[in-house]
Amino acid sequence: MIMQNFSDIANRLKDNGYSLVGTGTKRAAYVSPCKKHVIKVPIDPIGIMENFHEHMRYKKGDRSKLAKCMLTPNSLIIMEYIQIVPNYLLPEWCEEFDNQVGLNKKGVLVAYDYGC
Repeated sequence: MIMQNFSDIANRLKDNGYSLVGTGTKRAAYVSPCKKHVIKVPIDPIGIMENFHEHMRYKKGDRSKLAKCMLTPNSLIIMEYIQIVPNYLLPEWCEEFDNQVGLNKKGVLVAYDYGC
């Protein structure tokens, strides 16, 4: 069922101009045509949990270091678009997020993958 839902959501996103920017083992990420946000689609049950954990970490964590996100009722994450930066000369705190950081539209360095 999840794979079918994933395929349906992926097709709807593509039909609306979203582009696939990355696929991991648990989630796929699609960027909006205007590059204002990214939608993280769970591929399997672990991806659903990862989206939930990412949302909870944002809700309860140090938001100054995390890209803004929200969890939808169907377990998708909608996250602000982050421009990825080279991982040299990054501050030490970035290591906590495996250097998966970039700049938001205000030019602030934030983590964009902090699900688990």
